[in-house]
Amino acid sequence: MISAPDRARVEQALYGRIDPQLQIERSNIEQRLADQGIRYGSQAYGNAMMDYSRQANDARLAVTQTAGQEQQRMMEMAAQRAAFQNQAQSNAFQQMAMRGRSITPAAPSSWPRRRRRSTPQTPAVVNISTSNTRSARSPLTR
Repeated sequence: MISAPDRARVEQALYGRIDPQLQIERSNIEQRLADQGIRYGSQAYGNAMMDYSRQANDARLAVTQTAGQEQQRMMEMAAQRAAFQNQAQSNAFQQMAMRGRSITPAAPSSWPRRRRRSTPQTPAVVNISTSNTRSARSPLTR
């Protein structure tokens, strides 16, 4: 999950880009006012700096908003990734269950049946002699 430190990192990165620009812009405004002969503390100077402060504040609010949007985007991506992983896991479980169902209860009739191996049986040997009419049993059946 995306946390406040993640948002703070995004804000710091964005502020790192905007703060130097704001400082340069402030210096330029102060220099322009001095070149025009507008002194520090005058009404015109105060109005100009108030305008700059509003613009700088708007820029900082935009950074905060952008960081919030980035946090939201990252949260949505994490949710989509989690949903994808959940769906993939669900599909895998369903496939395993289907395989288990088709094999466990009974094999489909289209599958070839395994033949049982029969062990060869030795027939009883009968020894009939011409002089003796008695039959002998096989050594296995004694």
